[in-house]
Amino acid sequence: MANKKRKSGNRKPKGAPQRKPAGQGGQRPQQQGAEQGSPDRASSKPPSGEKGPGQKSPGQKSPGQKSPGQKSPGQKSPGQKSPGQKSPGQKSPGQRPGSGSSRRAAQRRAAKRKRQMTTVGLPIVIVAVLVVLVILLNGGAQGGGKVAPPGSIKVAGASLPVPSDANPTPAIGMTVPTFSAPDLNGGTVGWEPGKPTVLTVWAAWCPHCQVELPKLDKIRSQYPGVQVISINTGQGQQPGPVPADFIAKNNITMPVAIDDSAKTLLQAMGVSGFPALYFINSDGTILDQLAGEPDDATLQANFEKLQQQADGVSSSGSTTPSPKPSK
Repeated sequence: MANKKRKSGNRKPKGAPQRKPAGQGGQRPQQQGAEQGSPDRASSKPPSGEKGPGQKSPGQKSPGQKSPGQKSPGQKSPGQKSPGQKSPGQKSPGQRPGSGSSRRAAQRRAAKRKRQMTTVGLPIVIVAVLVVLVILLNGGAQGGGKVAPPGSIKVAGASLPVPSDANPTPAIGMTVPTFSAPDLNGGTVGWEPGKPTVLTVWAAWCPHCQVELPKLDKIRSQYPGVQVISINTGQGQQPGPVPADFIAKNNITMPVAIDDSAKTLLQAMGVSGFPALYFINSDGTILDQLAGEPDDATLQANFEKLQQQADGVSSSGSTTPSPKPSK
């Protein structure tokens, strides 16, 4: 009976409010009131399992957020090209290879080449003008002229020795080889023993020869018993007048044999410099040999000796001296 009463004494009247133990049902009354009155507390996280108005679940995305594989409308994939973009080898319609920067580079190279050509070409033009002036001052074009055709020159006999500083006249007393060669003015020029002869070897570009040859042609008219023959060689070796033009300009009438490109006559006469002058006896041996431009006295002395030989032959072996030519 007593236990029953004790149990019944723990009962609460109906309608009385029931108090929940602390820790059950969430927050304490005091905190609940504070939360209801504090705006900052009102934004505290809801209990686990519930989401607030702006909170997203783990799989939920906001409107502007993209998934890892999703692309925005203007974003291109690695291999995708925009409508105006060209691949490396693709050219736009009408575009030539090398256009743009390559065309500008080509224009720069062309301008550089033009400047180089101008820089290099100007000295060449100046040199060419100087060469032309030198040629004109020497009386003609580059010393060319006729050259005897191969095989047209005939030489018989041993070649004469070449002079040296130790022996400038090695050919004196030796026999001149006979020869025949084309004449500058047509026909053939030949030499063989039988008549006293003055033989000169010259080049048109040689300044000493240009002085000597007119002098020889003039003086020979004073010694009718002496024949004068010249050999033109060295064609084209240096600038100078054309041989035919030089002969015509100076009214030279002596025969002019022309050498070939192999210098056959030059080698036969043992020539080492121009002019080379030989005074030949009627028997073909050399009376005297001169190199360079001789003075007038030496020329006349040797012409007189040869004229005496010619006079002695004409007078049946007598050796009467010929009269001294007028000066």
